[in-house]
Amino acid sequence: MDWLWRLKVPAKLQHFLWLCFHNALPINGRRHHCNMVASPSCTRCSSLIEDILHCLRDWPHSKEIWLCLNMGRYNNFFSEIDVKVWLHEMTKGTSSILFVTGV
Repeated sequence: MDWLWRLKVPAKLQHFLWLCFHNALPINGRRHHCNMVASPSCTRCSSLIEDILHCLRDWPHSKEIWLCLNMGRYNNFFSEIDVKVWLHEMTKGTSSILFVTGV
């Protein structure tokens, strides 16, 4: 996980990515798993489960931002199902700062 701390971004963004990587954000999927809410669904768009990928990438407004940033041109950007793989792959290369800023 050294790659995360080597990113040339502010520490607060590194910390946020670390929380995402460790599934530590209080989203409905996680809150439902901890018996804090009755349903894991997204209250904003009625998706069946609100997980990190849904919030950061697949939620309609998030997807709109990614498309405006032209991030959809990368292979597997919208098809990767593992948040850890998605975060790690997208923080490599020339668009890593743009990706982290988008997140």
